[in-house]
Amino acid sequence: MFAVLNCFHAFVRRYPEPAIFYLRNPRLVMFLMKNWKLSERQLFRLAWAWISMNGLRLFDKKPLYEISAHRVSHYEFRYYFRWLFRNYTAEVVPLRPDQVALLQSQPSVVVVEHGQGELALYAAMDLSNLRSSVMMWGDFKRQDIEFYRFNTPPKVVLKGANSFLEARSALKAGATLFSYVDHSGEDAPIVTTSIFKFREAVKAQLLFARVDVGPQGEMHSVFLRSSANDHALSIEETMQEFRSFARSDERHPADIRVRIC
Repeated sequence: MFAVLNCFHAFVRRYPEPAIFYLRNPRLVMFLMKNWKLSERQLFRLAWAWISMNGLRLFDKKPLYEISAHRVSHYEFRYYFRWLFRNYTAEVVPLRPDQVALLQSQPSVVVVEHGQGELALYAAMDLSNLRSSVMMWGDFKRQDIEFYRFNTPPKVVLKGANSFLEARSALKAGATLFSYVDHSGEDAPIVTTSIFKFREAVKAQLLFARVDVGPQGEMHSVFLRSSANDHALSIEETMQEFRSFARSDERHPADIRVRIC
């Protein structure tokens, strides 16, 4: 026990931000210390069950969305857990056969939002031997890619002058194209709609996706085929369908302003 305390003291001095998280949750620290001889996967599952009953004290950050405490707790805990247990990797469930069949049925453009679990989507694709490309403003962090142990990491298509040319090439090469539709505005998230116009131009199917957290802390991918594939919906109607999909995992996104561009 004293050896563990000495290690934690050194950890506090070297890594102040994770240390603050654990100092805010002393009962969690005691729980981890009591069970530290378990494997990282077993310990995370056991600790997540403990957190589900006892909760976490989280940092006072204003989120982009009013995401459920369940989702935020999982994001915070898995991030800071790996600071103590370096061999731990995220537990991602492969796609179900029906999800694989949906994605392979035709070229797909998948709309996602910044919901603190997106990399699990691409990891599930990788586990199912499916390729993914992601349109975003910046690249992924190296440590996040390592955390999910990709065999083939998602290809990043940086948003810019040539992004839709690269996106078209990715679809032709057989990859599923994911795109974030939101970014932070002054008082609410803003959605840019160019991805919807692109999807119509390339005649790809439109899907929505998110990640749900299972009872043992495992991450499941959820896909929904938009009704815009079969009916003439306006962009506002499509976004309303997307909002309903996002809320169905007990999150409550703030009102999203649609910017036509």
